[in-house]
Amino acid sequence: MKLITQEFDHTPTVLLVDDQPSVAFIVKKILEGYCELLYASHLSKAHELLIKTEVDLVLLDIELQGETGWNFIEQLKAIYELSDLPPIMFITGHTGSEIEEKALELGAADFIIKPIVPAILKMRVMNLLRIKSLDRQAVFYKNQLEDMVKHSAMVISFWSSDWQCLYFRDSDQEESAPNTVQLVDIIPASLASKVMQIGTEEGSHQVQASSEIDDGISGLTMTMRHSNIFGDYIFLSFTRVSETA
Repeated sequence: MKLITQEFDHTPTVLLVDDQPSVAFIVKKILEGYCELLYASHLSKAHELLIKTEVDLVLLDIELQGETGWNFIEQLKAIYELSDLPPIMFITGHTGSEIEEKALELGAADFIIKPIVPAILKMRVMNLLRIKSLDRQAVFYKNQLEDMVKHSAMVISFWSSDWQCLYFRDSDQEESAPNTVQLVDIIPASLASKVMQIGTEEGSHQVQASSEIDDGISGLTMTMRHSNIFGDYIFLSFTRVSETA
């Protein structure tokens, strides 16, 4: 079986918060080779580890000695920005639907009941780590694109194959919500028509048009691409040319 560490650009870190050392031993054996496992038997230790270490997933027991996992979620929100909050999987010996419902209402990403079934725990951990990795990639690519646009006169945009805007950034304008942008809003209609005819063809395309059609547009390039975040999408970029240039 392919290890998690072969699927990501770093070794995922999982924090287990449980006051039973036997549970920690079992979880460590199940996830060995798939991630780095940190262990805390009480909330103060978990809090300390979270401040020092970037954690990709928290496995949290609901009932600890003199403490509860419910309160710990509020502590997590105080440490992390909402977008950076690691997913939380609650672990409990209770089987009532009320407990599961409360866990999900508080923001838990998943819920598992003791006794732990190794195959189920492993698959659920893998799924949550993949989601966290995709979230991290999305933030990375967004920051990279914004930095690129800030240092150029380029217009950069992502489009679905049916020309719905997924991302749009113009260095000369405020960032717009993608769902408010149409292709004819950013390039002349005649050029937009030509772009839409060839935009879904595989590969990269330089679109050439007369100066009357270009109307201040230079170096328009389209590429059909694929990513885990957007699926198939069209990357469209060009440079605005000022009238005095």
